Amino acid sequence: MIKKYRLRQLSIMLVLLVLVNYRVSRASENPPSFKVYGDSPVLDYGKSGSWNETYTDPGAVMYADGLFHMFYNGFNGWPASVQIGYATSKDGLHWDKQGD
Repeated sequence: MIKKYRLRQLSIMLVLLVLVNYRVSRASENPPSFKVYGDSPVLDYGKSGSWNETYTDPGAVMYADGLFHMFYNGFNGWPASVQIGYATSKDGLHWDKQGD
């Protein structure tokens, strides 16, 4: 139950971050429009045994050079070490983790 609630919170945060960064970047570019799509997270947890198998927290999303760029935090407990991941997307919905 807590995990589902946390996923919903993270999804809402991600959408808000994308929308804010989208409006800022739009002054200099003409990126594709972004709309809320469903209530599931757009970035999955890492694979079993990975540094982000338990928690994935979107840190920031920006639009540049025709792509959405996301820097996200991953960790497996608290307190524990936190690592930063990087993912890209052409549409803001389907993401490719880079260097995972």
